Amino acid sequence: MPYAIKEDGQLRSVSADMALEADETLVDELPDWLLRKLEEMGAVAGRIAREASWRGEELAVTARQLEALEEAEADVPPADLLAGTRKDWLKYRGQLSNWKDGAEYFPDSDHRPVRP
Repeated sequence: MPYAIKEDGQLRSVSADMALEADETLVDELPDWLLRKLEEMGAVAGRIAREASWRGEELAVTARQLEALEEAEADVPPADLLAGTRKDWLKYRGQLSNWKDGAEYFPDSDHRPVRP
């Protein structure tokens, strides 16, 4: 199947009767450099998805911990109360909210926010 490829890696499949744009090159098979780029993009997309999932889970834990701290203030400490003060959990929630595309080191899981 022929493809029209731009230098930045954008591609589209074409047929013999389709015109190419000025910045496109016609190829019969995808070149190795583009296959590597697409593979890298897929790997990054996978890491982003994993981090987004982890972030959502941690936001749920954080919400529960803030509720648990309120229950503890009412002299009914729940069994699932974890270490950390309300201030610690609020700070963590803010860090989680910022852990998304555009954040420094995102999506490197070695740099995730750390629970209180």
